Amino acid sequence: MRRNHVQLREHEQAIWGVIRQYFSLLDRDRPRFHLDKPWQRVVIHHVPVTTASGTRSFIEELRWSNDGIGALADVMGVRDLCSFEGMQKRQDGLQKGILQEATLMVMLLNADAARRFLRDGVFLYGAHCRVSVYVPR
Repeated sequence: MRRNHVQLREHEQAIWGVIRQYFSLLDRDRPRFHLDKPWQRVVIHHVPVTTASGTRSFIEELRWSNDGIGALADVMGVRDLCSFEGMQKRQDGLQKGILQEATLMVMLLNADAARRFLRDGVFLYGAHCRVSVYVPR
């Protein structure tokens, strides 16, 4: 008997067609299917957030600002670890022109990139940010 994720992968095109039409999604919203490759989850602390941070996407910034290792990182996802109330406070601070910071969980496919980020930290939007291992609560 084949495993469920293998069957899911085989029917990826049909599933995407239904989901895309039902939710009115664009091609850029298409999920990526990966088999048996563990993701490395790290937390990036004190990421500067300003209105100017939006000039380059987070993933582009990670790749551009980190000596090429960012290009190898193969970012699978990014999640803000701030609560909803914290996000509202951050938005209020941004509207007042006050520099804000975020804590982000980043899921990486490349274990070597994750180890280097943990060892050296990362540069984002002109600041050095500490990186730690993500520990689920």
